[in-house]
Amino acid sequence: MLRYLSPEWLAAANAALLADTALQERSAGKRLVIRQSVTATTADEAVEYQLCFDDGVVSLDEAWNDSPTVSFTVDRATAVGIAQGRLSAQTAFQKGSLRIGGDVNALIAHRDLVDAANDVLGDLRAETEFPTTRTGHDA
Repeated sequence: MLRYLSPEWLAAANAALLADTALQERSAGKRLVIRQSVTATTADEAVEYQLCFDDGVVSLDEAWNDSPTVSFTVDRATAVGIAQGRLSAQTAFQKGSLRIGGDVNALIAHRDLVDAANDVLGDLRAETEFPTTRTGHDA
């Protein structure tokens, strides 16, 4: 099992996205860059990565070359809750646990791509080691 948001997990997520030809084809002619910043109390727990939809290439990487279209900032407990389906992004936003920046309209316009990428990562999430501590962020 891969630890959630570890470098190995991010590499596996990127490989899964790149291997899905249907997702790659679906993103042709579209461009969206989503930056996710996961804050934590210690430096080794903080993670930043980008999910990029770039005209037929969908990837996820810790490094980036472009300015994001939209950005999300969450703490680790919120990120885990959302990834496990225990907390919706909408609820996290309403509670102030999820901050959004950038062009939200572009995110809404490309929601189908984001949902499709989320579906592609389903198998990886099923094999992911998440922290076992439950927090007040749980839904």
